[in-house]
Amino acid sequence: MSFVDQPLTNIVLVLDRPRDPVNVGAVVRLMGNFGLPRLRLVDPAAFDPDQVLRLARRGQAVLDAVEHFPTLPEALADCGYVVGTTRRTRAVARPVLSPEDAAPLLLASGDEKRPAAVLFGPEDFGLDNAALDRCHAILTIPAVPEDASLNLAQAALLVAYELRLASLKSADTGSAETASPESSAPGADLEDMFSGLRAMLDAMHPISIPGRTEQAMARLRALLMRARPTEAEARLLTGIFQHVAHALPDPSAGRPPDDAASMPAD
Repeated sequence: MSFVDQPLTNIVLVLDRPRDPVNVGAVVRLMGNFGLPRLRLVDPAAFDPDQVLRLARRGQAVLDAVEHFPTLPEALADCGYVVGTTRRTRAVARPVLSPEDAAPLLLASGDEKRPAAVLFGPEDFGLDNAALDRCHAILTIPAVPEDASLNLAQAALLVAYELRLASLKSADTGSAETASPESSAPGADLEDMFSGLRAMLDAMHPISIPGRTEQAMARLRALLMRARPTEAEARLLTGIFQHVAHALPDPSAGRPPDDAASMPAD
């Protein structure tokens, strides 16, 4: 079966700033093993196609289709559903999925226009909070707490395996979990929405305790990401947030004198 015929073609694996080209090669190899054709690399520390092929001798098809992006927002701009891999607990609550739980959701959420994405962070520190803010859910592999850290390629292998199983099950039964009638808004529209939300918060609270607005934004982002607004809904909210921000008085203009209303016009 060609890559084009596979439902997994609507899923992308995204490696955010991978540090070790050996891991990239291992990911290319396992993607070929499990029928995942789409890999996106965000600002890799070193990328040597010849070295990748030495590690993944039959990985030419995946390698030829690799997409490079300078930043993570650009890599996720068209993605309608994003799951970020991490083993760390975070202050902001997000849905937490196992690879088995995530696989059918990813398959149901991706389409030709808006792929679903599995996001992996750098090998040394993993995904930071800014990256997780762009995720609808968190994927955690249930390793033992005393030794829960997995190599990037090992984690990708487990995710790819579950995606393959879910794809085969869907093909065998002729049914799958279905996404909402309208696809979730792509990442670019979501970021426009969050920019409008931030502008509204800044206009509402021009003077605030340092860090409070950032904390509010993180929680509101998580809430709206769980809601998975459609493109039309995201644009509606963007317009509302922007309108409120522009309608509020500009704090830098200062207050007019109390008797300004009684002053004669020129």
